[in-house]
Order: sequence, then structure tokens, then C-alpha cells
Amino acid sequence: MTKEKLQELTLEALREVARSEEVLFDPGINRETLIELILEEEEEEKTDRQSTNNAAMRVSEKKFENIKDEAETGSSDFELPESYNETKIKLLLRDPLWAFSYWDLKESDIEKIENLPDCTLFLRVYQVNGGKEAGRRRTEPFEIPVKLTDRRWYINLPKTGLKYELQLIVRTGDEEKVLCKSNAVESPTISINPTADSISDEQFRTILSVSGLEDPDDFSEKGGIPQRIISLLDTHYLHLQG
Repeated sequence: MTKEKLQELTLEALREVARSEEVLFDPGINRETLIELILEEEEEEKTDRQSTNNAAMRVSEKKFENIKDEAETGSSDFELPESYNETKIKLLLRDPLWAFSYWDLKESDIEKIENLPDCTLFLRVYQVNGGKEAGRRRTEPFEIPVKLTDRRWYINLPKTGLKYELQLIVRTGDEEKVLCKSNAVESPTISINPTADSISDEQFRTILSVSGLEDPDDFSEKGGIPQRIISLLDTHYLHLQG
């Protein structure tokens, strides 16, 4: 949240923001000092998360910040509620390599989590194999740490042509509790077509060489199209299969 947005809030609202960010403050603190403490905490939290997150997670966080900035500067005739007081999570496919998740938590669940000692909240992303519920297998999970105040996240999918789903989990010590599970989304397979008429084979292979691929066949061996070459290849050569 920007300093300008914080300055628009009442003192009581600022105190609520500070509590949600776990900022310690004196009961008699003035508005300007409290705003500075909140901004310092957000900057410190951002620095800590950037130092621990991998590259894909830092990109997803940057995307979220861009969406957040746009939302703050946009205008609307009405405001949607921040919460519908229900614990649920949804997963949407943005493109073959990125998914978008958003979730909500009941007030009662938030209170329980706040009272848990040394707890962590995170998203666990699974690859899903099989069709029917009884025969489905969740494999190769990875985790994304989130804060209790987070409500959405961009997720970099490690492979295309697979189904994914996720869980929102709270962990205390060695114990875990699944708060909610998402729907499954399927990422279509991507292939590269070097025979398009608008570019020569030599030009195409030059682009692949610059990107780190020596041959179109290398694409399938690397388990997905590298993020760095998407901007170099015209979308004419990217074909979704399935």
C-alpha cells in the first residue's frame, strides 16, 4: 500500500493495518509515525521475501504488484467487498506457463491462524495425474509461502501439457492443516513450428541459438519453453496442442 493511500485512512484503520502487518506500536502513537512504521515493515517484508524466493516467484510477485498498482489507480462506481467470509480457493489458467490463484478465508479461520504459535501459511502446487477422483494422483508438489493478508498469487507452471491444482495450507511445527483445495486446470502443450512461411529456417535457428536452444528438438528435452525466448519468438510459431 502506498503512503498516499495510507494517509487517506483513519487512525483506527491504520491501527488495523498495522496489526495485520504485525507492526508493534504505542497506543498513543500519531498518524504520521504509524504510517512510517507500516511502510518500513512492508519494505522489510518485501526484501526478506525477495531474498528467499526463487526467480519464478519473484516474477510472480512483480506481476501481482503491477495488478495491485493498477487497481489502486483505477476508478469504479462501486467497491467490491474485501472478503465474502468463506474459506475457498480458485485456480485459473493465464497461459500455458502461468496460472493465477485467488482465495478467501473466514473470519473464524483467520482468528484461529492468528492464535497459532509460529505458524506459516503457504500454497502447495501439485501436478495431477489420472481422471476420476479415486484414481487421481498428486505428484511433484512445490510450495509458495504467502502471508495471512495475501489473497491472490501468480504461479509459474514448471511444465506444459499437465494438469495442476493447489491447496492452501497452514503449518505449525510438524502439523499441517489443509484449509481449502482448488479446482484443477490443464496447461496445453506448446510446440515450436520452424516451417512458417514468414521466416526462413536460418533466421529461426538463429533465434533458437540466441535463446540457448541449438535445435528445435531441444525444446521437448528441456521440459518446457524457457521464459527468456517467448519475447523473441513470434506467436505465429507457438502452437497449443490438445
